Amino acid sequence: MPSPRKGNERGRKALDFDFLVRSLRDFTGVLIRKLGLGVKKAALDQHGEIGTPLRVVVNPSERLLYGERMDTPLHEGDTLHWMTMG
Repeated sequence: MPSPRKGNERGRKALDFDFLVRSLRDFTGVLIRKLGLGVKKAALDQHGEIGTPLRVVVNPSERLLYGERMDTPLHEGDTLHWMTMG
């Protein structure tokens, strides 16, 4: 179950999740099931990929590129950063 966490000094919001998933595709599927179709509408494009206006970074050094990121393996303790571009 997602639980809100206090924002950082820049006012950004954060959510902590504890899900057993193997990839970013699995993670977005769990988010959609738990938080609703609004997440799907906001985050995924017509191809089921995370839309290009969103940047996704893992642990915060590995930037995931469009077309490659949905099957990126995730491991226990990974941190995902989702940022809007533009």
